[in-house]
Amino acid sequence: SAVSSLFGAGVKVFGVLLRPTAAFPSTAGAAEAAMLNVLSDVREEHFLNAEIEDLKGILGTLCDPSQQFGRLIASTATGTGTAKQRQPCPMYFDKDLCNHDPSCRWSSGLLVCSDSACLLHCDKDVCVSDATNLCAWDESTGMCTKRPICDHLMAECPTDPGCKWDAAKSLCVEKVCQHQTESGCLSDPMGCVWKSEEDHCTARPCTYTSKDSCELDMACKWDVTVAGTQPWAPCVAQPCATTDAAVCQADSRRCEWVGNSCKVRPCVEYLDEK
Repeated sequence: SAVSSLFGAGVKVFGVLLRPTAAFPSTAGAAEAAMLNVLSDVREEHFLNAEIEDLKGILGTLCDPSQQFGRLIASTATGTGTAKQRQPCPMYFDKDLCNHDPSCRWSSGLLVCSDSACLLHCDKDVCVSDATNLCAWDESTGMCTKRPICDHLMAECPTDPGCKWDAAKSLCVEKVCQHQTESGCLSDPMGCVWKSEEDHCTARPCTYTSKDSCELDMACKWDVTVAGTQPWAPCVAQPCATTDAAVCQADSRRCEWVGNSCKVRPCVEYLDEK
């Protein structure tokens, strides 16, 4: 059937039964049963019975993950590269997070994240010809979105400060940990750390995924108390793990050079008076 074909193609079917007033008419039960038969599972979660005057509000929050329909849509959406939960563009308050969503663009003038103009193109030829908005056609979804970050030819790649040419892959790739904000830096799945004293994002020094490999590196230590979603989260940098006196003394808040080695200053790891 047509409905089975839609489900087979991964289409999610939602239904809103509209009634003219707050009161439920006598035909409401039969109408609900008929509509539920063509909705996606779990059917009751893909269904709303509402007054007709509420329709505008329902459609306006269709992609809001805090609402009934929006939560279901967001949980099955996919991003570039890996499956992830999507959210409406205006809900990104960070420039880096906004620009990494292929459906969104950041306005430096208004300091807000909004839908990319590429989404308005439903025709492939029109999409790929839009050089102003840097649009690209996604064959897997049949949608027009922004070109991926660092989608440049070899000659163009060095002109983008956030990109570099990977000779081994013959691709222009994004530089690791080039984020300008703390939230964007810490959300990078490549593993970045934010140095607050310098307002600078840098690559995480310890990314080993097992205790043994982590502890083989003298600059790292395995700390089971550290929580995180990445497998390398418990592998953290060992403070003052340097044999260079100048590097040690540069971190004078935590480290001190004693004899011929760099030592952690006493008491600096305590976070409160207890």
